[in-house]
Amino acid sequence: MPADLDHRLTFLEASQNSDGGWGYFPGKQSWLEPTVYALLALHQAEPDAPACARAWKLLASWQRPDGGWRPCATVDRSSWVTALAVLALAGRNDFGQPLRRGVSWLLQSEGVPLPWMTRLLARIQPLPIEMDHRLLGWPYFPGSTSWVEPTSLTMLALKKVRRQHASRMLNRRVETGEKLLLDRRCSDGGWNYGNRRVLGQDMESFPEMTALALIALQDRIGSVDVDGEPDVRLSALGRAWMGIASSLYGWKRREETPAAAPQHDLMVSALEALAISGGMPFRLEAHT
Repeated sequence: MPADLDHRLTFLEASQNSDGGWGYFPGKQSWLEPTVYALLALHQAEPDAPACARAWKLLASWQRPDGGWRPCATVDRSSWVTALAVLALAGRNDFGQPLRRGVSWLLQSEGVPLPWMTRLLARIQPLPIEMDHRLLGWPYFPGSTSWVEPTSLTMLALKKVRRQHASRMLNRRVETGEKLLLDRRCSDGGWNYGNRRVLGQDMESFPEMTALALIALQDRIGSVDVDGEPDVRLSALGRAWMGIASSLYGWKRREETPAAAPQHDLMVSALEALAISGGMPFRLEAHT
């Protein structure tokens, strides 16, 4: 095992909370997002590790009666992190009832469409946000609009399970999600969290959102032209996500590599570990 990977996995194990989860930083409240990424990294290295068993137990306890997952113990509301829980279960080849209920919740979750009056006015006067408002992806929380991050991760999770849970609705939602991502692509070739053009101005893309969109679209390589990692200075989070995307696309990494010591940010450390080990939990088979 590479030393930089071993350092990060050791750091994650030492930082696990007593409830089995991880916070965004050591000693902080557990949240599902860093918990799933830490679990994916540790599970890939040692599936039977006690830390993994504790994390799986927490994951099971946070599923709500509606099939979705809460983002933390103190928020009793299902959210976009359901996609992460489904992704984790799929990585374990656990396609049972909890995953099925999670998939059902995701298929029912949808970004809020524009009000009919706004749609009517848009025929007369262009809206300040330039995008195809007919395309609905996934929100962070039910009742809000579609965003790139939850749409990308939900598409990835659904693509991971579509052989075991094939349905017309699943295929339709994935197809619409792909169209939404391609519609939201910025003029510089990447993606930001929301829109590509606002008030006549092109929006700047972010490496972490660009990587997530590319990961979600990896099995549709013909639908999006990419020629390598963007030549921009990356934050630790952007570098970690772009490292995963680079592994999946077979790109040669730039000289900028993860620091030898793990980040204090637990989620970044987990994503760095996943990038170093090839990003396998995010890999999709080609789909035609």
